[in-house]
Amino acid sequence: MRIKKPSYKELITVYNNWVQKQESVFKSSLSFCPFFKIDLNTIKKIPPEYRKALEDIRKNPPNLLPLQLWEGIISRDLRKYKPTKKEKVFNKIKQEIKFKPKKLLERINPPFTTKLHEAEDFNSLCRQRGLYTPPYQFRWYENNKIIYPLLKWKSKNYYSVFQIYILDYIEIWKEETLGYPNPTWCESLTKEIKTKKGIISRHSPGWINEQPVLWQNYLLGNKKTIAPKGEKWNEVAKIILDIKDLFDVFSDKTQKEVEKFKKGGQNKKFLFRDIFNNFVLNAGSFYAQKIMKTHPEISEEIIRYWIEVCVVRMERLNPFFKKSKGLPILLKLFKESERLMPTAGSFRIRRNEIQLANFYWQIVDYLTFYLECLTGEKEPPVEELTSSNSRGQKKICEICGDNFIPNPKRVGGRPQILCGKENCNIEWAKRHAKQYRKKKKLLNK
Repeated sequence: MRIKKPSYKELITVYNNWVQKQESVFKSSLSFCPFFKIDLNTIKKIPPEYRKALEDIRKNPPNLLPLQLWEGIISRDLRKYKPTKKEKVFNKIKQEIKFKPKKLLERINPPFTTKLHEAEDFNSLCRQRGLYTPPYQFRWYENNKIIYPLLKWKSKNYYSVFQIYILDYIEIWKEETLGYPNPTWCESLTKEIKTKKGIISRHSPGWINEQPVLWQNYLLGNKKTIAPKGEKWNEVAKIILDIKDLFDVFSDKTQKEVEKFKKGGQNKKFLFRDIFNNFVLNAGSFYAQKIMKTHPEISEEIIRYWIEVCVVRMERLNPFFKKSKGLPILLKLFKESERLMPTAGSFRIRRNEIQLANFYWQIVDYLTFYLECLTGEKEPPVEELTSSNSRGQKKICEICGDNFIPNPKRVGGRPQILCGKENCNIEWAKRHAKQYRKKKKLLNK
């Protein structure tokens, strides 16, 4: 699809809005902001040799225009200034920290970066994080395209451990079949029965089919709902790989700085945290913009949405997360209690709920770290996110009873009362159809 070029006035507006946001980021971190606003006269003063570059920039998506306009044209020719003390700090960090988002192909057996794994190793890592999927089941997911790899290379599929969310999502769907024989949400998958009197279908009065619905048939019947959800999460899993790399780079550099201070006799209680936050505030925005440029389809709003989804999943696995705001000691106990529970995959235990909830906690930490780098604003801690009073967005589906987050793009109309699963929508329609028929019979009497 061809992207329509913005006019110069639209380009200036998009750029100036971006600069205003950057100014607030640098101001909150008490750093010098190198960006400045422009007007139509600024565009007219652009030298002829940059005109072609300007036209190429205008073809890009709107979220990439400001940074490319600054780096490609404005910062090169239109302003000369002496670096301030704050700028020198920023430039020093840039010289000491070398970070560049990696391509997926570069993550196959790399030396110093987050790796991709083949199916067997991926399954093993998921088991270590608290979720066990038998190899034959995982192969069935692959063959039936219920789960998709992040990368296919030389007839091999490669996955990231952060795709554990999809495996957990599939497990939730499988658990719904435990209500058979003939649970209402599996009626569409049951078969008609042939008898001497004729064919009895599920719409016949008093029809009961005692033949159980297998989870395989149930997953295949709901494939159109499950697979797209997994593909959307795959995009988030890709950006988490780069976020984790940046987090690790900042952590390694912070540890080296801490060792220097300790040798000098300084050993403050919050030394690591203070140095790490200094990197985030002074250079985080620069590196977060690099990541955003590599993943333009993942906006800040999408990241916030998936943080909420992961928080809901944490609370489903470990409801005591809700109490951690009043009792912060619980967070420490959750980490320590992992080793006290049976390991996933042993003693026929498929899911270590405490351990899996803690891994979602780690994913939330990575995503909030990225937002802090991107915006320069401190994000609420996990105990605030898991407090229902502070969030106030979680709802319960009136059909299946699962927790869900209302669609953020939903505008107007009645409040959302269903989680959005296709089977819940069908069941809701059936119930209301029955009510309508009952009312109609009463009116016709």
